[in-house]
Amino acid sequence: MPFLQNRTFYFVLATLAGFAGYSSADAATLKQPFSSPQGGVPTGWELVQNGSTGSYTAGISEVVAEGGDWRMLMLRNDGAFTSNSTNQNLFYTEEKIADFDSEVVFRVYGGSAGSLRISKGLVARSSELSANGYGGYHAYVSGDSNNNYTLTLSMKEAGTSSQWGTTILASDDLTTALAANTDYLLRFSARGDTLSASIYRADGEGNYTVELASVSGQDSTYATGYFGLKSTPNGVDRGVYFSDFELTVIPEPGALTLGALGLALLGCVGRRQSR
Repeated sequence: MPFLQNRTFYFVLATLAGFAGYSSADAATLKQPFSSPQGGVPTGWELVQNGSTGSYTAGISEVVAEGGDWRMLMLRNDGAFTSNSTNQNLFYTEEKIADFDSEVVFRVYGGSAGSLRISKGLVARSSELSANGYGGYHAYVSGDSNNNYTLTLSMKEAGTSSQWGTTILASDDLTTALAANTDYLLRFSARGDTLSASIYRADGEGNYTVELASVSGQDSTYATGYFGLKSTPNGVDRGVYFSDFELTVIPEPGALTLGALGLALLGCVGRRQSR
């Protein structure tokens, strides 16, 4: 019996250790305010970009936001090339992520209509750290020359040159146009092959409770990958500020089941030994 008891004990210990490791990783929410370091990128993040070589320099920096004295992260075209788009992704590189809840506050840099129309949003389950050739999902906001704005959920196939997606999963027009020097909250979530996104503006008390659009769709092409921010500032001195980013990894049902089995088995061992 001692051998059986020891073997059972080590099995339970290994099961619980795996469950504990999984829980500690997924219970935590990554919170990145994007307030430091000044002029740089936080540790664990990587900027990738493409564009016309030599025509401009697309950069990222943390600056004092328009109309205030706080700092936000800016994805920006700070060069003089205006006839093409700078495709910029800022990825969180510490791990690949499957199911998640996320949100980020954004505001448009520059008050012109062209600045407000540029596409900006979030990237999920990206197959690689790339500005263009990766595959994954996007939740983004864009506008047209008639001052109409749309929230779009899309899937981008790996190896394609499309910047925002090769398949539109869902889209919804915003109930009002975006405004300069105004913060908005973008949320993006995934559970298995179901993805959803929504955008909000603040109410009179500064809480993001006024929903402007929401979308949801299904696709099973990508199950896991890198998470990031995205902007396509087509024009000189245009860009998007980001702040107050949060990303919560949702535990996989299989891992939770494994942990529950381990706990149940531990209880059985305790009852057998007490007899």
